[in-house]
Amino acid sequence: MQAEPHLIFPADGRYVLAGSRVPAELVLSPPAGVSADDEGLLRLDVLIDQGRIAGLFQAGMAPETIKHVLLDGRNLWPALIDMHTHLDCGQVIPRVRPDGTLHGGFSRTAIDWERWTDEDMALRMEFGLQCAYVHGVSAIR
Repeated sequence: MQAEPHLIFPADGRYVLAGSRVPAELVLSPPAGVSADDEGLLRLDVLIDQGRIAGLFQAGMAPETIKHVLLDGRNLWPALIDMHTHLDCGQVIPRVRPDGTLHGGFSRTAIDWERWTDEDMALRMEFGLQCAYVHGVSAIR
């Protein structure tokens, strides 16, 4: 089996996430012989092809001809999707202090608008995107 000791993903986009632990609730049809452990996790090899799940195998049973990325029991979760974000309004605290109400959020953020240059907004939005990425967000609306 071709395996890497750390997380290196092959350029061709086809690889196995070997020895992952996946929440059982996320797997509609686990492979035969796989059942959840005491924490509700399934031990799986997950075949990825071009960014999509192409197959699930009992840990250690994925085809050896495909490059393996060893997860060694690390948890594997789907990425998060942020369904409602105002990147243009983010990162203005402590410049303004909203009071927790919708009106307060809008009216107090409006006070800060005079500082909103293209450079200021680009920096704040980039920081917001980086924070989302680091915390597992794959899409923002």
